[in-house]
Amino acid sequence: MNRIICYGESLIDFTHDGQAFTPHPGGSPYNVAIALGRLGSRVDYCTQLSTDMFGNLLLQHLELNHVGTKAISRSPAPTTLAFVLTHPDTEPEYAFYSRQAADVIIQPEDLPAPIDAKLHHFGSISFMQEPCGTTWENYLTQLNGFISFDPNIRPSLIPDRQAYLDRFNRIIGKIQLLRLSLSDLQWLAPDEGVEHFLSRMFAQGVLMVAITGGSDGAWVYTKESKIYQPVTSVEVADTIGAGDTFTAGLLSVLVDGIDGKTWAKLNDNMLSQALKTGSIAAALNCCNKGANPPTADEVNKMM
Repeated sequence: MNRIICYGESLIDFTHDGQAFTPHPGGSPYNVAIALGRLGSRVDYCTQLSTDMFGNLLLQHLELNHVGTKAISRSPAPTTLAFVLTHPDTEPEYAFYSRQAADVIIQPEDLPAPIDAKLHHFGSISFMQEPCGTTWENYLTQLNGFISFDPNIRPSLIPDRQAYLDRFNRIIGKIQLLRLSLSDLQWLAPDEGVEHFLSRMFAQGVLMVAITGGSDGAWVYTKESKIYQPVTSVEVADTIGAGDTFTAGLLSVLVDGIDGKTWAKLNDNMLSQALKTGSIAAALNCCNKGANPPTADEVNKMM
């Protein structure tokens, strides 16, 4: 059985550097896969990549970071491009160019039969656009394993707020682990307190909610536990990919506790270890420009 599989968009992030933009392989679930590979987890990626030069770069970057690529299809359609401006005290600002891109036009016939894996991770802009949003939502509902989901909200890519919220509420009934930032939570439930939101998620079958708050640290919630991890202090180059790297660190530990769609073993020690691993990995990612997750050795030195 495959250990972990990540699904969704793959794109090139162009980060602002003086008078120019520098390209970096990216995309939220793609970053999670890369980070898992560097952390030593057995991981595969499933998407549709372009046959253009950026698609080739994305494929090579997966292979160089020990991510399996057998579930990837190819298309002559272009690669999604994202231009990113970072700001000292706010979330990065994105401009996406994804019209008719390979990862956006993905259809059911471009995907393999539902893959057997211990953990499946989905999320981000692949659920905000069409036809990929419908394709991935339908694929997710066919899976039998443990499912992790990170909405990673990008408001500029959501033309119809209610339609997205309807999709989110359908997905929630199928997943076991929900990963959010505080800004995601504010967009999804602006008039709802955190505790009420958590109760609503747990009532729909979610087993765990992980929330990141940037410099405020991170939290993991289950019905029985609430654990907090303060942020690891580093010199920040930018925060691109930090949330995705946190997710990878979290999943790299929690996967050992999964049995089917529930937990075989889960206690506060494992939760604390997962939260600390994710937080340290995210901090180390922030030391570099673009999404550039650390290795397991680099994380272990700070544990």
